[in-house]
Amino acid sequence: MVDLALDLRNIRAVIVAAEQGSLRKAAPVLGASQSAITRRIQILERRLGYELLERDYRGTRLTSAGAEFLKAVGPSLVQFDRAIQLGAAAHGGDSGALRVGVLAPVPSGCLFDLFQRFREGSKGVKLILQEGTGEENLLRLTLGQLDMSLIVQDDGFEGYERIDLWREQLVIALPSGHALTRYDSVRWEDLRRETFVISKGGPGPDLARHLQQRLRAPGVEPDIEYQDIGHPGVISLVRMGFGITLICAAAVDPSSPGLEIRPLVGGFDTVGLGAVWSRNNSNRALRRLLSLMREKVRSCVRSEALAVPPAPTVLGRWS
Repeated sequence: MVDLALDLRNIRAVIVAAEQGSLRKAAPVLGASQSAITRRIQILERRLGYELLERDYRGTRLTSAGAEFLKAVGPSLVQFDRAIQLGAAAHGGDSGALRVGVLAPVPSGCLFDLFQRFREGSKGVKLILQEGTGEENLLRLTLGQLDMSLIVQDDGFEGYERIDLWREQLVIALPSGHALTRYDSVRWEDLRRETFVISKGGPGPDLARHLQQRLRAPGVEPDIEYQDIGHPGVISLVRMGFGITLICAAAVDPSSPGLEIRPLVGGFDTVGLGAVWSRNNSNRALRRLLSLMREKVRSCVRSEALAVPPAPTVLGRWS
């Protein structure tokens, strides 16, 4: 059997010599001496067992065997060159994929702007978002299924590189006609007797923990109904009157029919967002996203407050 360990430099020497019609003219094209090119061609011919080029006073040209060899190997060389280009693009962060674990839909706000800027500057890179809880995304990160995971800043993720981003505004989503829609804002103490609809996935567990920290009292636990549905399903249940929910302002459409949004007052109305990734991750696209994140942190210390139309003030509201 023919030794298939054929050096690509030797094959290229044959191609260029045939194209140029002489070894002397091929030398500057290949950046090698004429004697070095001759050795490369001879090595290849010995491994194949037949001559690829014939040389005489008229110059250098392919033998019939050489012509058939290059005809067959040519498409493979084109594919190989393409593979080199794709690899170089991926190494430079100009192609490939970047997989990011997110906690919730990203319809607006700082995160939306960040991803949009990344896509505009990295058109050859596929940005793939995967929604899940912090724990689910950490597992995917550990298994190498994600390049980065967004987290709530209070979570501990030892062993990973980390950047703290900004704080997201929290609001209360209410069904139209709910008693609290009479007011232009709500206090935490107004919520102690309410039923909350919270998703088991995405940011649900983190939001539930936030509710428990703010509403728990001696002998009293907040009424939280966990639903195995995503963000759109939770909003639908709120609109149908199943309860109310705590949500990031950037993740809700205030014009949604049957839904009203109210800001919280009295502090603890934001949640910190961060990101973690493996220090061993060599994806250049990840470095580009991190650079944009650091730039965004400086200009977007917190998400924009959700504009809520003023509601009539009810006398005795704070009595």
